[in-house]
Amino acid sequence: MQQIILAAGKGTRLNLPVTNKCLASVSGKTLIDYNLELSGEIKADEILIVVGHNKETLMDSIGSSYNGIPIKYVEQVPQLGIAHGIMKAAPYIHDSFLMCLSDEILVEGRLDSFVNFFNEKKADCVCGIVKDAIENISKAYTVKYDETGLITDIIEKPSQVFNGYKGTGYCLMRSGMLKILPELQRNPQRGEYEMGDWIRLAIQRNMNCYAFEIGSADFNINDISELKKAEKYINKEV
Repeated sequence: MQQIILAAGKGTRLNLPVTNKCLASVSGKTLIDYNLELSGEIKADEILIVVGHNKETLMDSIGSSYNGIPIKYVEQVPQLGIAHGIMKAAPYIHDSFLMCLSDEILVEGRLDSFVNFFNEKKADCVCGIVKDAIENISKAYTVKYDETGLITDIIEKPSQVFNGYKGTGYCLMRSGMLKILPELQRNPQRGEYEMGDWIRLAIQRNMNCYAFEIGSADFNINDISELKKAEKYINKEV
């Protein structure tokens, strides 16, 4: 299995000395460190990191391997959304993979169970979800799913949510998900290639996409207030 980490964003709202938000520190570790740590849990044999803004600083910081797992870098210029980042990485993806967003922190993750569910269901895609407030779900995506976890609908940045679960950037996918990427169109509202639109397209093509509760909490870090919330939760101050 490969791990794909999307790390091309700037993070200007975090007031960093260098504007790679995945290098922001939360409770003594950088955001990208939290995600690199997951590579061992999924037994990754390769890590692909999608870079863009200030790529040299990021590549120098991380290096060519992590705990013996080789790292390959792929450039995403311009940055046109999550699915666009995967489009850039697609030529180097040869296996099932865990997609991660480098500005996201998963707390008390259930990666072993996540991978087992993915394999047992013979899923094309499994989206990690967590319980969260409607305010946070509306900034991410909401999924409607049946009693088996099979997703029947997905909406990115919804005005109304289906339930109390937030969709995260942690998704397990078969390489077959890449075959439909050339069909994906830019989202008309945001002008980007959205992950939610990609998964909806997969559902329309009768691919099996599931939801799985992946951890106790998930934080997407876009500004200082979100960083502080994550630190308080991780440090058990809330």
